Amino acid sequence: MTTPNGPAWGEAWLVALVDEVGFDSSRLARGRGPERRGLVENIELSPGLVRADVGGGGLPEATQLGVSRLSDDRWDKLLDAVAARPSDSAAVLSGDVPDELAQAALPGSGDISPGCSCGSWDELCPHSAALCHRVAGLVDDDPFALLLLRGRRRDQILAVLRARRAATRGVAAATTAEHPRGLDPGVSGAGAYRRTPTPITQSARLPSRPGRMPDINAVPPAGSGVERSELSELVADAARRAFEMFGGDADSEIQLDVEADIARRAHSGDASAISSHTNIPEAELTTAAIAWGWGRAAGLKISSDRWDPRPDQVAPAVSALGTGAKARRNWVSRGRTQLRLDSAGVWWRFEADDNLGWVLASEGASDPTELVEHTEP
Repeated sequence: MTTPNGPAWGEAWLVALVDEVGFDSSRLARGRGPERRGLVENIELSPGLVRADVGGGGLPEATQLGVSRLSDDRWDKLLDAVAARPSDSAAVLSGDVPDELAQAALPGSGDISPGCSCGSWDELCPHSAALCHRVAGLVDDDPFALLLLRGRRRDQILAVLRARRAATRGVAAATTAEHPRGLDPGVSGAGAYRRTPTPITQSARLPSRPGRMPDINAVPPAGSGVERSELSELVADAARRAFEMFGGDADSEIQLDVEADIARRAHSGDASAISSHTNIPEAELTTAAIAWGWGRAAGLKISSDRWDPRPDQVAPAVSALGTGAKARRNWVSRGRTQLRLDSAGVWWRFEADDNLGWVLASEGASDPTELVEHTEP
């Protein structure tokens, strides 16, 4: 990206530091050259500030440049102007910075405040000068770095421009009783990582269901073993899990082992397709998916768990099922009903299925009589 007169934006930054900010050109020149810029490490850019450790002749010095942020009114006018020109707006959305926007972000008088732990009385010490030149290199690589220093992150700028483009196209931003509607500008991965989390009490209201799954046009690499339909299912599954987590109904369950995670996916996805890809018999997978639906990991575990409780521990289930009930280890059966006791002292009801065998048919309960009150003998 270059200015109308030819120099790159990094060079335009350095020119502005002398011509507009008023730095002494000879002092600024002390930071020029690869040997000096190479001593600038651990650089951090944020709105209104750039920090780094700058070496040279001893321990690195903690050096920073304070940069005046543009006011919200100034940003509004600049982005209004960009949005009014389709070519400029399209350039920003595709990752470029129009000349007028970058030019407006260059510093002026009083906009830069150097600081350094070296204690130099110079307005611009050699460490600050080196940092100025290092910033010039960053701005050459990505002009959005200049906009960040002036107060707006890339994702914020893109969000504003997308909203303005939507408004000019007549897209309504009406709000329903459930949640706001309209174009969602989204957030880049890098932007989401850098963003300070919003307190949950200030978060937007959770919608009634996850968002609609968009079409995925990307084709996984031929050797990946992943099909596009599977990729779509994984994305939709991640959206469902995030929705449940935000609603407070579940944790991430990222700790699940492979068997449990397959059962979880089969419960909410296509059990037949998952069966064919995992080589797990469909009947077995269906039984596991049903167990997951009733009791999640605990329901899946009791479906195969056998252990030896004391006689007094199974006695309540024998009594609940009545005459003819038989106890074998932690299973108590009568006819087509079976009660199972897990190691945590919770009872689960299973029903006989002609095709699937014993299938979990209830949530857990501490009292087995709760599970058989409406069960036919």
